[in-house]
Amino acid sequence: MEVIRNRNEMEKQITKGGFLDLRYWRQTDVMQQCLKKITEIEHEFLYKKRQPYCANCAVAEVKNKIKEINEKVLKHQERRTEEPLKIDFNIDYDKFGGFEKFEEVDETEIKAEKLLDGIRQSVRTGKYRNFVCKSCGSQKSMEFENREFETERNKIPEKNKA
Repeated sequence: MEVIRNRNEMEKQITKGGFLDLRYWRQTDVMQQCLKKITEIEHEFLYKKRQPYCANCAVAEVKNKIKEINEKVLKHQERRTEEPLKIDFNIDYDKFGGFEKFEEVDETEIKAEKLLDGIRQSVRTGKYRNFVCKSCGSQKSMEFENREFETERNKIPEKNKA
């Protein structure tokens, strides 16, 4: 039986084991660690690789894996054997990103009001590319600026610029 209470002076000196501080349980929670990993990989896909990433599919995979492991632990406890339980929690988070996992729906232009030659005009500054995940159906939009669409042959080399 666990008792929820504040630590006394003697228990505050204990650094390992013996006392579970529930205020900090989220720092070691498996789901929280997986969500942190998912957000890091999602950031890498969206902003470095410039490819869509489905975080919904990744979270669903983690939940399924946790459920599977819990069932495995319960079955192992029912058998009451002395052999150690081997748990495999390896998830390939990269498989939830990339253009092959998504279907591109359409493109939407991004327009902004700019002052050109003293006249305020609507200018296209980029476009949104809208995607739908093929497995879960979630929708993602990515913003691309005009400079990202320039090809290498259109760019002026540094030495020829005036």
